[in-house]
Amino acid sequence: MEIKKNKMRILFISYVDTGHTDSGSGIRPLRMLEAFKKSGHDIIILTGSQMDSSRKINIRGILYEIQKKPVDLCYIESSTYPIMRHEDRKLIKTLHHMGIPTGYFYRDFYRKFPQLFPRRKGFINSLKEFYLDILQWLTDRVVRYCDIVYFPSDESHCLFSYIDMRTLPPAGEYKISNFNHSYNTVIYVGGITERYGFDLLIRAMKIVYDRNRTIKLIVVCREKEWNEIKYKYSDISWMEVYHTSGIGLEPLYRKADVGILTKKRNAYNDMAVSVKLFEYISYGLPVISTCSENNIINNLKIGITVEDNETAIADGLEQLLYNQKKYIEYYENIKYALKNSSQWKHRVEQVILDLTMKNKEIKHGQKQNT
Repeated sequence: MEIKKNKMRILFISYVDTGHTDSGSGIRPLRMLEAFKKSGHDIIILTGSQMDSSRKINIRGILYEIQKKPVDLCYIESSTYPIMRHEDRKLIKTLHHMGIPTGYFYRDFYRKFPQLFPRRKGFINSLKEFYLDILQWLTDRVVRYCDIVYFPSDESHCLFSYIDMRTLPPAGEYKISNFNHSYNTVIYVGGITERYGFDLLIRAMKIVYDRNRTIKLIVVCREKEWNEIKYKYSDISWMEVYHTSGIGLEPLYRKADVGILTKKRNAYNDMAVSVKLFEYISYGLPVISTCSENNIINNLKIGITVEDNETAIADGLEQLLYNQKKYIEYYENIKYALKNSSQWKHRVEQVILDLTMKNKEIKHGQKQNT
């Protein structure tokens, strides 16, 4: 993929503290920022929590700087919540009026599914929900000033009506070392509530264990969540549970043979894409999934997809673990995908290319109007 060769000034905006990387809302902006910094361009950065009072001052500084010396492009990583500050919305409008091509990644659209994410009840909570409704409406309006609106999956485009909508899923990093697999260890990283299909995972693993006593499961979850349910699983000998994140995950990924995602099928999950999928393949782990990542997995041929029931998951695990020829094929496909299209640097290259072309369109339109 070719991108503009001369050095550009690029404004990177996020609405979260990129120092927090324990969830997708923190991991993705941080990884994108790191990749932008490595792109060879001058990166001007606006990050930090929307609740931080210093953000208003920082936005004023950015506005002053880009008025003095305009940037070539702007890329925005949204958070789970709507844009809360008037100053942030003003900045996006200013970029538009200055003719600066801007891409906006629309990270989460859970409010489009009130049947799956019911509104909080009670007088105070109702006021909070109404306030979020207003902020969401203001956010959706100001996003129309952006030239390209990115989404995590092709399927999510149908929820919106922006003029230029494109797909920019999460990505990974190439951390594959020597091939050394035992074909018996599954790793699961994520929530352990019913929403994430943890109950399905345990039932499926029990089925496989009854057939093959060598199988093992590594679970990585939050300690508080585990303490609430661990009494249910105290007799499981084939499961190891850890509470870690970031660099602490690396030795666990290297112990595993397969990564698993077991979210139950619903309209929202079929449109969202988990960062964990790309974390798994970053370490060369073929993936088994029940949900929205199916198109990515099938297109890249990096694992298998199954129905969201324990029998299908168990059969899929056996197919993935015990067919070594197929396993190696997925492993090689993962290496190819990471080298050619699925690292964070590839996402940044795509954004820069997209917005560079938009810049040419804007300048061409300005030239025609003079």
